Amino acid sequence: MFKKETIHRRTFTPLAIAAAILTIIAPSIIAGAAAKPTVAVGLPPLQWVVEGIMGSDVTVIVLVKPGQSPHTFEPSARQVAALSKAHTFLFIGTEIERQAAKRATTQNRLLTIHDVGNLTSDSHHDHPHTTTHCHHGLDPHIWLAPSEMAQIARRCATALHTTFPDKTAIINNGLAQTLARIAALDTQIKTLLDPLAGTSFLVYHPSWGHFATAYGLTQLALEADGKAPTAKHLATIAAQVKTHAIKTLFSNPDAPTAVVRRAAASMGCNVAIIDPLAPSWDTNLLQVARLIAASATPSTEEK
Repeated sequence: MFKKETIHRRTFTPLAIAAAILTIIAPSIIAGAAAKPTVAVGLPPLQWVVEGIMGSDVTVIVLVKPGQSPHTFEPSARQVAALSKAHTFLFIGTEIERQAAKRATTQNRLLTIHDVGNLTSDSHHDHPHTTTHCHHGLDPHIWLAPSEMAQIARRCATALHTTFPDKTAIINNGLAQTLARIAALDTQIKTLLDPLAGTSFLVYHPSWGHFATAYGLTQLALEADGKAPTAKHLATIAAQVKTHAIKTLFSNPDAPTAVVRRAAASMGCNVAIIDPLAPSWDTNLLQVARLIAASATPSTEEK
């Protein structure tokens, strides 16, 4: 007698089949994501530019994070190592960015670096729409003027073309869209601030000189040459605050809180925080324009 053999047939449900397929292809998907090229940038507003131009085709890493001071920031060894592994490094041209670039290229001589700020231009030095001098007479906050940001975007696109020659169509299309967004923002801000031409606004750190120049405003700054205001300088600014009926002191996130509060109290001003390094560049700049417009008293000196 032969023993009857029972054959068990396994039935695969659609869900099981899908799970099996996913198990097979998932590693390749993950590998593809990991292979996405990396673009390093010095300051957060450049992330807005690069992502606007290239979208999800690259991963962007930022050296100086929002809320940190680019004047005192010191990159860690880990940050420099991450920077050295990027495909390219785009920066505005501040001293800290240049030092980080030098350290990164020492670790990886194949890393390409691109100065997209052109800070050596005479137009980036002190200008008539600010009452104090920036450190070493140079105002590096050029991205706070839309016309300057448009030039930065063009230089970024040129650098990205060099690094990714196979992405020409993506870069060209992304640049066009980015420039259109910048132009639209500029129009919105002009609508808000044109009626206030000649108006003065008060800041702690003189970050907003290029913005002031772009829209016919005057920046009064408490900090001078990177230092807290002296009693003499504070008295000078206080007199101007009284003359222009200024009621708001705009401070940057990394400013010394106690110094800012004491100065504001002595002048009868409220304190509002505005961040020159906010990564959502367009949203942030429009919000700053609205805050300045809401706090301003139109100038009557030339009327």
